[in-house]
Amino acid sequence: MASYFGNREGSLGYLTSAVSRLLGNRLNRRFAAAGIGITVEQWAALYCLWDQDGQTQQDIAAGLLLEKSTVSRALEALERGGWVCRVRDANDARLKRVFLTDQSRAVRDECGALALEVLGEAQRDLDPEEREALRRLLTRVLHSLLKLGAG
Repeated sequence: MASYFGNREGSLGYLTSAVSRLLGNRLNRRFAAAGIGITVEQWAALYCLWDQDGQTQQDIAAGLLLEKSTVSRALEALERGGWVCRVRDANDARLKRVFLTDQSRAVRDECGALALEVLGEAQRDLDPEEREALRRLLTRVLHSLLKLGAG
C-alpha cells in the first residue's frame, strides 16, 4: 500500500486541486481585466443559469456539486451586483427561482470566450489526443466519486 505522505505532486488530489485553483485564479484575473465584476464561483452559477434560466438554488448547487450555503453566498453577491434576481416560486413559496438579468445575459459570450482562452492556455502543451484522454479519465474519476456518494 502506498503511503499517504510523500510526493504530493504525484497525488491526484493535490494535482486536481492545484489545477482547479490556478484555473480559477487566472479566470478571475481575466474577468477583472475585462471589467466583468464577477468571480469564477459566481460565473459557475451564471453558467448554470445560461443553460437553463429560472432554476432553484438547490438545482444550481446540485449541478455544480456544491453545498447550498456556498451557492447561496454566490447568488447573494450576484443579486447585489444586479446579475440575477430571485423570485418566489409560484407553486411552492418555500422555493426561490433564480433568473438572469439583462446585465448577465450581455456578458455570456464574453465570459465563455475568456474561459475558453484560459482552458486553451492551460492545455497548450497537450496534443488533441492527450486532451481527450485527460477529459475522459477525469470524467471516469468524477463518476466513480459520485457513485460513492462523494457529491
